[in-house]
Amino acid sequence: MLSTNEELQRANEELLLAKQELESANQELASLNDELKSRNEQLDRVNDDLSNLVEGIPLPVVVLDRQLRLRHFSPQAQALFGLPDDSVGQPLAQLNSLFSAVDLERVVQSAVQGLADVEHEYQDSEGRWWLVNVRAYRTADDRIDGAVLAFQDIHQLKSALGTAQSAQLDAERANTAKDNFLALVSHELRAPLNVISSWAAVLMTASERGMPTDEQMSQRAVTTILRHCQLQAELIDDLLDVSRISSGRFSLDSKPVDFAAAVRTVVESHRPVAAKKDIMLATSGLQSQAVVSGDARRLQQVASNLIGNALKFTPQGGRVEVALTRLGALIELSVADNGIGVKPELLPRLFDRFMQSDTSRTRQYGGLGLGLSIVKHLVTAHGGTVTASSEGEGRGTRLTVRIPLLQTAATEEGTVAAAPAESARLDGLSVLLVDDDVPAQEPLAHLLRGLGAQVQIASGAKEALACLAAGSFDILVSDLAMPGADGHALLRDVRSREGGRRRIYALALTGLASIHDRDAAIAAGFDDHLPKPVDVKVLLEKLSLGRGR
Repeated sequence: MLSTNEELQRANEELLLAKQELESANQELASLNDELKSRNEQLDRVNDDLSNLVEGIPLPVVVLDRQLRLRHFSPQAQALFGLPDDSVGQPLAQLNSLFSAVDLERVVQSAVQGLADVEHEYQDSEGRWWLVNVRAYRTADDRIDGAVLAFQDIHQLKSALGTAQSAQLDAERANTAKDNFLALVSHELRAPLNVISSWAAVLMTASERGMPTDEQMSQRAVTTILRHCQLQAELIDDLLDVSRISSGRFSLDSKPVDFAAAVRTVVESHRPVAAKKDIMLATSGLQSQAVVSGDARRLQQVASNLIGNALKFTPQGGRVEVALTRLGALIELSVADNGIGVKPELLPRLFDRFMQSDTSRTRQYGGLGLGLSIVKHLVTAHGGTVTASSEGEGRGTRLTVRIPLLQTAATEEGTVAAAPAESARLDGLSVLLVDDDVPAQEPLAHLLRGLGAQVQIASGAKEALACLAAGSFDILVSDLAMPGADGHALLRDVRSREGGRRRIYALALTGLASIHDRDAAIAAGFDDHLPKPVDVKVLLEKLSLGRGR
């Protein structure tokens, strides 16, 4: 009995010990469960953070495993590549809809094997540009277990960069062209001066040394000097036109104009040049009236530029054809030649400012290369178009202008004015010349006196007012830019003193030749404005308006 009790006691003790061990194990298990639960919660948070991080990044992101199969992809990537929800485990070729899987695999292998990030620009199948960033997928124990691809849309950036680079190249070309142009301006302005200076030196030397000069040589010297003065004036006019166009201060004096008559006038003025080069200057369609709304002088400038260019670039014995053709509501002016032609790649830039089709030709034939850019602006301002065509070098050029016709009949006011007669006389006119540049006054005074005018000279506003107070004049011709009181101040003073007396005809003759300068002169009280160097025929026409006022 005692033995049985002892055995029971030992069994109870063992049971109690087992119970204690079980309780201890249960406590450890509970602790492990708590720790596992905590780690699961942490893992869930990490997964949530990772999921929100990937989905929150506004980039398509794709994660690949070691076999380059899809392990994970962001919603942006799913939308970009059109991936089904069950695409996990699918090969990289799933991205083939936009990108070449072969190219992507090469970039991925480069990143994985080189253990460094790789960036590459791709243009997808739709033409959009992407920056693809690839990096190796590293595990916690630093093993490489795939790759991560991020796709960034850089299409707008690429387009903006391309636009900026193109603009920079255009600016560099424009600056180079402008530098070349300025050098050319210097050359073209000096060339006529050299001729003028040389012939003036010949005449002066002959006069100083009493050398005999025949009338033919003197006439040739004077004619050459006048012609080269006109060349300089035309160059300066072109420069001023470009300045007005650039500043937006270019305007037209539009009236009904017989475009055919304007072109006829220009053709006749160019016949001596054509004859000198033995060029046949043929015309057609110039006899029928073609009335447009425009500035007669500017339309003549257009025709003169086109015909002058054709004659310049056509060799000895060539042919230039000038034709006017009605095309419904348009009138077309076509100037074609069989001259040097234009390279096809240069045709689109033929009307660009500061651009010349060939600088070597520009030096060979002369000129600034501004004429056609001015023509384009003038034609556009008249509501028309201008185009150029050529089959290539040595195969001639055709320039075509189209301008809307005016549907009403031409008025007398709108016709092109005839040139003043060369034999105009100024008998009986009294003229007061005002200019601080005395050497500029002397030849003009000599010319006017030779045509019968009575001329008095004043070197400034103060002297001019004294002359006006002492005598009566029909016409006042004054410079604008003078020291002290300028021409504007002089005219305002003159007008304020006239009161009810006869109003003197006032003409501004000045180097200030812009539209703004003309408007300012008229506002100050001048009746008209002429730029220097003055066309003598135009000056005589203006002076004749002062007769009998």
